Amino acid sequence: MKRYVVAGLLCVSSIVGSLNCVNVNEGELLTAIRDNDEEKVQLLLLETPLFEIESKGRLLAATSSSVEEWHKSLSLVNSGRDFLAFGSGAAIAIAGLMKLYGASCSGFLLFFGAKEKDMAEGLQAHRPGLHPKESLQEQAGELGIDGLLFSGLGYHLIKRGYNCVSALKSFRKAKRIQGLIEKSPYVILTTNK
Repeated sequence: MKRYVVAGLLCVSSIVGSLNCVNVNEGELLTAIRDNDEEKVQLLLLETPLFEIESKGRLLAATSSSVEEWHKSLSLVNSGRDFLAFGSGAAIAIAGLMKLYGASCSGFLLFFGAKEKDMAEGLQAHRPGLHPKESLQEQAGELGIDGLLFSGLGYHLIKRGYNCVSALKSFRKAKRIQGLIEKSPYVILTTNK
């Protein structure tokens, strides 16, 4: 009989103890929400299945302020990563367009019958790094391919920065975290005074 009483008291104490320790992970959850770390929030929610209603209210307030902060950064000026992508994309695209312009000038002169030797000498004077043994067609082809690649990469970065892909990704992650916190169950603890 004594064993059953002791086992019953142990079970009751573990249940009451677990209910009193409901908000142990609240500080870690608040940090994960602030850092916009969705995976850590999911893991901490699995560890803490129930929250006090006051604790859940604080977590919901933190997620709503996080969503508001990320919503404010949904512009090109306020998002540093997207602004950097836009600026670097513009620089790369300009470099690619300049290479395409150089290739088109070489091709234009070749098309209209300028002598290859005269053009090679002109290019050698203009760009001393080119070897006169290379044919003009190879030089124009290389310049054109490089220009197309640079222009394409620049366009991709400009589009990515203009659409604020990085800020939008973080905003969506904050919205998913808010949904996780909203779906988490809570318990109302009564305190005996």
